[in-house]
Amino acid sequence: MRSLNSGRNLLLGLFAIALTLPATGLGNEAPVKKPNFSGEWRMVKDKSDFGHFAKVTPDSIVQTIDHRKETISVHVVQQRDKAKGISDLIYYTDGRDSINEANGRESKSHCFWDGETLVIRSESHLSNGEPSVTEIRWTLSPDKNTLTMTSHVETDHIQDDFKMVLARATN
Repeated sequence: MRSLNSGRNLLLGLFAIALTLPATGLGNEAPVKKPNFSGEWRMVKDKSDFGHFAKVTPDSIVQTIDHRKETISVHVVQQRDKAKGISDLIYYTDGRDSINEANGRESKSHCFWDGETLVIRSESHLSNGEPSVTEIRWTLSPDKNTLTMTSHVETDHIQDDFKMVLARATN
């Protein structure tokens, strides 16, 4: 019985040490520097893949992103044929949820960092009222000139992935 207790104590001790490693910096690389997504970004249509949504892909998308500390404001202009859609979105990376409206539909979003990737998880409803959950992952290229947004969308009837690649137009 004594060896069982000493083994359990050793295991608990190792577990406690493992929990403190991130706090002390031992066993960790340098802290991950979060990218700043500020700038004007234009969709590169031939590098993007909209999956099941390809039939309704806009001809152009321009996103103007203003990323200040934990607040990310996004002004989106989409053009398809002669129709133009404009949306203004806001996201917070400090744990607060945000409520945005685009194309007449409201969505509730929660953002968090996964290393250098920004993850935006949004709950909304399709135009037919069906609930949807979308997770978008923003990744900036090492040269900071390409922003890739990979998305996974789920509804009661659809699960699909798509990717939008955007090139930096300005800083």
